[in-house]
Amino acid sequence: MMAKYACIDSDGIIQNIIVADQKPMLPEFSQILSWEPEMAIGKKKVNGDWVDISRVLYVTLDKTEALTGEKVSATAVVANRDKTLTHDVSGIYHVPVIRRSDGLQAAFLEVEFVHGQASVEFSISEPGAYTIDLLKVDPPPQSELGESPKLTIKAL
Repeated sequence: MMAKYACIDSDGIIQNIIVADQKPMLPEFSQILSWEPEMAIGKKKVNGDWVDISRVLYVTLDKTEALTGEKVSATAVVANRDKTLTHDVSGIYHVPVIRRSDGLQAAFLEVEFVHGQASVEFSISEPGAYTIDLLKVDPPPQSELGESPKLTIKAL
């Protein structure tokens, strides 16, 4: 009879799912567990619950409205979905700030992540509503965006 098994890595995260007639022996995984309904790739058992710990990028701005040319500070953290652990992401990313009404790029930020955290200051000279688009970040990030930051720029 076929059964489902979860392949767990050394960090306790489900990396693969196998359907087999008996429990497989795979040395590249630290554990092979019988399937439970709450299991999924990218989850880890935390306090008895299977929690999705995939990488999520959380971006916060020090303000949601600013005047043209006013400095805005952005802070970014790559964390688990439950926000308990920070991933050790390091590197420089190029992030376009996009005007929501027409998709035009208003700023191009060089953001350096060190141990999963980054901060950057920028200003925008044209009024409008702005955000970032992870699909246009270079290099493409390995995380999903928790919530797209929104910034409204008003004329002086």
